Amino acid sequence: MAICRFGEAHIRPHYAPLIDAEPADEHPQHRGRGVGPQLLAALTGQLPANAGRLYIKHFVANERAGGFYEREGFTVEQIESSPTEDPALGVVWRARHLAPFEQTNGHT
Repeated sequence: MAICRFGEAHIRPHYAPLIDAEPADEHPQHRGRGVGPQLLAALTGQLPANAGRLYIKHFVANERAGGFYEREGFTVEQIESSPTEDPALGVVWRARHLAPFEQTNGHT
């Protein structure tokens, strides 16, 4: 399976349909081809019409994810310290306001 063992142990049920997908960052040939923004647009298009914000989280050490989400308009809401006290395992929470057009059409 294409997810890490940590993810397998801690995956929430609403993420289950995504487990069989190959993460784009595991295949360098897929980077820079617009897959990430397309996935965000598809996700946004599935949100309820009254959703005003989209939230994501990633580990502090995942600088690639942080850069991607910044480019996609997400801002840092909070950084949680890791219970292990390892700063790299802290969790960055980000949010992006959704425009009505995004909610109904799935486009940015």
